[in-house]
Amino acid sequence: MAREAYISGEDLFSAAAVRNARAVDDRLRELAPVVKLSRENITMLTRYEHVSAGLRDWKTFSSTSRPWHDPNSVRPELLLTDDPPKHTAVRSVVSAALSPKALSKMGEAFRADAEALVRSLKEKSGTTIDAVAEITRSFVYKVLPDLLGIPVEGRENMYAFGNMVWATLGPTNELFDAAMKDTGPVVEWVERCATGRISRPTVSGCKCSWLRIAGILRKTRRSSSLEFCCRQPRIQR
Repeated sequence: MAREAYISGEDLFSAAAVRNARAVDDRLRELAPVVKLSRENITMLTRYEHVSAGLRDWKTFSSTSRPWHDPNSVRPELLLTDDPPKHTAVRSVVSAALSPKALSKMGEAFRADAEALVRSLKEKSGTTIDAVAEITRSFVYKVLPDLLGIPVEGRENMYAFGNMVWATLGPTNELFDAAMKDTGPVVEWVERCATGRISRPTVSGCKCSWLRIAGILRKTRRSSSLEFCCRQPRIQR
């Protein structure tokens, strides 16, 4: 016998909810395996076993049909927003770039970058540092973009672009508007990357997967070379 989903008034994309995401997720998970968000009129799976099963059943739970989808947004139209066979083609490239074999070839470069980072931090001994900005982000935004062949110039824009993409996962609200504010230079940088107007790094072991993904997107008649990045965000009121 069919049962109606439990209803919750939680606002998952409010500033308070984002700051306390673990607590919000815990409440929804404990409420029921299927919960309807009354504010957005959408229904979600809250527990691992059901989410895991849903991800394996893409025909029932298609990634191309999702809340708040705007085809003109800055969100990449690949992988998380695709179903096979397009998803399979792009994933094969990304998986190859991040496979244990590929990462092992990059081991020396990773270690060198880590040692250089540690040396620079030792020079700041006795001072307070921002661990996220000066350790985590600094390292991750160096080694992974190198692995994927993303241009070095302008990588400081990656954080803002990531925030823009994250904002499109939810409704148009205060956080969305803040993420899309003054993003012209960010979009311009990504456009230059996508069209090859910025030189890419040469790193031992790097297969320049950025370019391989571009080729796949062209073959599938999708936007060329990650050109989704070039579109100005459409602000809905």
